[in-house]
Amino acid sequence: MKLSGSITVRLGTKALRLVRARARAQKVSTSDVVRALIEAELEPRASVSALELSRAWVGAIRDANIAPGEKARETLEAWNPDRR
Repeated sequence: MKLSGSITVRLGTKALRLVRARARAQKVSTSDVVRALIEAELEPRASVSALELSRAWVGAIRDANIAPGEKARETLEAWNPDRR
């Protein structure tokens, strides 16, 4: 990785202690730890997939007694995925 600039960061006692401890544990410099933390924080967050948003409604109703449409929607609203 090519570095293109520098900044000075002043840390409180606790934060400095934690950064130094992580650097020792990872066997890297404190600058590497701070750089990785900043880059991780500034990276765009992964968005939630459509499957994760609709997981509760994914599937099919296999019941001949339930007509498609309004009745199926009512049944789905009352459905509980926990079949224990």
